[in-house]
Amino acid sequence: RIQKTRWKQKMGQRAMWNGVLLLICSSSVLKHSASFLLPSRLLVPRIQHFHHSPSVCARTAKLQGEEIDEGLRPPGEENETVLIQYKGQTIEAQRGELLRSVLLRNRVTPHNEGSQLVNCRGLGTCGTCAVKVEGKVEPAEWNAMERARLNFPPHSSPNNKQLRLACQVRVMGGLSVCKFGGFWGQLSSPATDVSFSAPLGSAEFAVDDLK
Repeated sequence: RIQKTRWKQKMGQRAMWNGVLLLICSSSVLKHSASFLLPSRLLVPRIQHFHHSPSVCARTAKLQGEEIDEGLRPPGEENETVLIQYKGQTIEAQRGELLRSVLLRNRVTPHNEGSQLVNCRGLGTCGTCAVKVEGKVEPAEWNAMERARLNFPPHSSPNNKQLRLACQVRVMGGLSVCKFGGFWGQLSSPATDVSFSAPLGSAEFAVDDLK
């Protein structure tokens, strides 16, 4: 009986490992055959999204210690630096970077007081990084996340029409940025708070770097 039990356990383990190997092989086949299985209309948007912000992709590779393929950057965008005016400071940014990441890396924040601790860390759901932006950003108009959050209390018309979520817009040129008062930046008068806090360190903009 003991031998029979051991034999069943051995066969069970063998079946489990066979299943694992089958799963790995199947994943590999799907990965290498995706370009043949997927219609071209599904592959094109992914390529367009990659070219959407090549300078950011290259900069991320540099931060990770990898070699940068200069061919990833389109002509005229190599190391293009733009200036941002915010809370009396002039901040340098690379064209294509997310505004929220730029501010936090330069030890200024788009969040007021308590919202520096309590915010969604770049997911676009809390609305506390709302700022007034003058200059060229992308997208030029609200995206779906901004339409949903900036039309939700405490943000309301007409003041919300001039706001953008710093975690949703990319810097495409020189900017003048203004933060209004209130926990969510929903008031009509400029904020006076100039404190800076980043409780999670570089993890504060980890979500931004994945966009």
